[in-house]
Amino acid sequence: MKERTRASAALCACCMAIFWPGAFIFSFPGVMGLHWQEIFTVGRADIGRTLFFVLAAAGIFMFCIGRWQEKIGPAWLVAGGATLCGASTILLGYASHINFVYLWAFLVGTLFAVSAPLANDCFGMQHFGAIFGLVFTAYGFVAGVLGPWLSGYLLDATGGNFILVFSYLGIFCLASSAFIWFAKPPRVKC
Repeated sequence: MKERTRASAALCACCMAIFWPGAFIFSFPGVMGLHWQEIFTVGRADIGRTLFFVLAAAGIFMFCIGRWQEKIGPAWLVAGGATLCGASTILLGYASHINFVYLWAFLVGTLFAVSAPLANDCFGMQHFGAIFGLVFTAYGFVAGVLGPWLSGYLLDATGGNFILVFSYLGIFCLASSAFIWFAKPPRVKC
């Protein structure tokens, strides 16, 4: 397999591994809401606030990631973010307070921020607009459709075992922290 093809395959694998926990965000209100309302004795507004933490983190870290990318590189950013997100996703099944859900949502939001620098590093600026648009179309359109369906399916298939479902999603995220090291930026021809 050519190095460029292998790197692209690794990048796609990394994105898919990060994509599924991100897609799960779209199922908070419908699939997760009732469960979390019951176990944390909170209202619907408290559940809806999880999306605030996702978006706040994405906004904050989109600003910071650009600077950090230049210093440490996007692979380290993705690996670190995916590791934090994956570990916290596994622990999410054991959450005993809504604040842990907020922390998890914030960590997941940081992963949205690494998409642009990663795409830029791996594919260059020539087609950046199209690549960036595709990345966020995947989150907005595909995840919006698949997230609730997949979440419901996994919970039905596991008999409502949230710990098992969060463990699956966390493992996907942790896998992406390994896949990213196979995605190499293109060689610049001078």
